[in-house]
Amino acid sequence: AVDANVLIYERIREELDAGRPLRQAIGLGFNRAFTVILDSNLTTLMAALILLQFTQGSVKGFALTMSFGLIANLFTGLTVTYTLCALWFGKFGQLSLGKLSVFRNPTINFIGLRKFSWPLSVVILAVTAVMVSIGGGLQYGVDFAGGVRAEVRFDNDEVKEEAIRATMLEHGLEDPRVIPIISEGNRYQVETKLVEDETGPSLPRTEQRFDEALNSKFGDSFKVAGRAEFGALTSGEFRELAMWVVLLASIAILIYLSFRFEPFFGVAAIIALVHDLTIVVLLATLWKVQITLEVVAALMVLLGFSVNDTIVIFD
Repeated sequence: AVDANVLIYERIREELDAGRPLRQAIGLGFNRAFTVILDSNLTTLMAALILLQFTQGSVKGFALTMSFGLIANLFTGLTVTYTLCALWFGKFGQLSLGKLSVFRNPTINFIGLRKFSWPLSVVILAVTAVMVSIGGGLQYGVDFAGGVRAEVRFDNDEVKEEAIRATMLEHGLEDPRVIPIISEGNRYQVETKLVEDETGPSLPRTEQRFDEALNSKFGDSFKVAGRAEFGALTSGEFRELAMWVVLLASIAILIYLSFRFEPFFGVAAIIALVHDLTIVVLLATLWKVQITLEVVAALMVLLGFSVNDTIVIFD
């Protein structure tokens, strides 16, 4: 929303700098900003609508919220802001856009900087890819690897993460994660991946060991406030769906920008998008961030940011 208004005001400034009268500058500024705001919001909306294919509550709610927000932003940026500016000008006959202008007529050779930016990107991608590969590859959360995630509330405020993690390991649960819920000191999100039985990864066996671990250590002094289970089949479907979401969003943006500008612009935007997402995923993995549904949602926001900046440059 802030970005849209900044684009509008900068466009009005450009018209004033070109010698237009203020009334004309306001009208032309809004008209010129309209196309870039529409393009950037529509491309992000495409990503949000594709993200709705996930039926998991938190991600679906996130995608719906983002969709409603984008539509509301389009309405306010292009109608409410214009109305307020027009009313202010009509009443006072003036509209100040401020004096601060950090980059006025910049003479930076951005195209020339490609001699430094390309090698830098290649080095970052290569180094992070090698480090992630040495570290065992991408780390998937229980959404994509299968397992159990539960929100556990303890009666004893002195329960520590280490104690919960230790009892999980003692009962043979793989790679347990214990995340404090900040709002309350005695509530934790506890995750563990699927354990195997004679038939392979088993969700019932994992649930059994999960309950046994908590009961053996904490008895009746805890309560499971909510639980989500992801079997091997479900998590595999989620992984496949996540790849399709990113791929379809990229294709939709490519098609839209190819018609809106020309095919090369669409290809350029997708290359920039893939570059940004890849670097973020690799760096996040080095920081021990597991790939979960929430991370996929965050990546779709990044996709919107990346395309938004690209479209502003194209415009």
